Amino acid sequence: MQENRTENELCYIEEEQIIPNPLNHFPVDGIEEMAGSLRSYGIVTPLTVIGPKEDGTYTLIAGERRLTAFRKLREEGETESGKLPCYVIGTKEMPETEQELLIEVSNVDTRDIENKQMHYMKIVRLIKELVDKEGLNKRKEMQLRRNYMRCSDRYARYYNQVFENGNPELTELVENNTISISRAGRIAGLPEDLQELAMLRYRNPEMSLRELGETLSEPLSR
Repeated sequence: MQENRTENELCYIEEEQIIPNPLNHFPVDGIEEMAGSLRSYGIVTPLTVIGPKEDGTYTLIAGERRLTAFRKLREEGETESGKLPCYVIGTKEMPETEQELLIEVSNVDTRDIENKQMHYMKIVRLIKELVDKEGLNKRKEMQLRRNYMRCSDRYARYYNQVFENGNPELTELVENNTISISRAGRIAGLPEDLQELAMLRYRNPEMSLRELGETLSEPLSR
């Protein structure tokens, strides 16, 4: 993990030297609207990149829609190629897991995402992967959570509880937005039989408590 990066390192990089990040799987949409904003105001928020590589290029971490809109204006003859404001936040050696984490956090921060629970679960998973790969201690893990989980400490604990619980069905209910993370966090702290009962109620909201109890007891009677 790269400790020395700083978002105060602002510089201007030739547009041709900035390449999209293949780890970014978010849709590049709203380009017309973004292009209109660039026509009026230019690039107000600098792009975020890492690098440079041996060939002098930088890899994008945040700002692909801004870069795409700028290139659209250039192709249409509305602007000339030139240097764009960028924050260089790391070197080309930044681990892919850390890049994915930064990309995920950036998009959750700047996009109007309806189901943020799915993305927060991914952020928790990426933090855990980074902690394991880098051999980070618990204090560093807590610091990463504070830095990248854009929610209260209580809700961050709920996400962590669901992840640590390791129940794929409970995780799926959270990621599908079927259950709130606060309820899922509480369920994760229950004994396994009560977890199953709680999840059955979400899978089968029309079932009565008696029917749910009978469903739970069936495997025990075989």
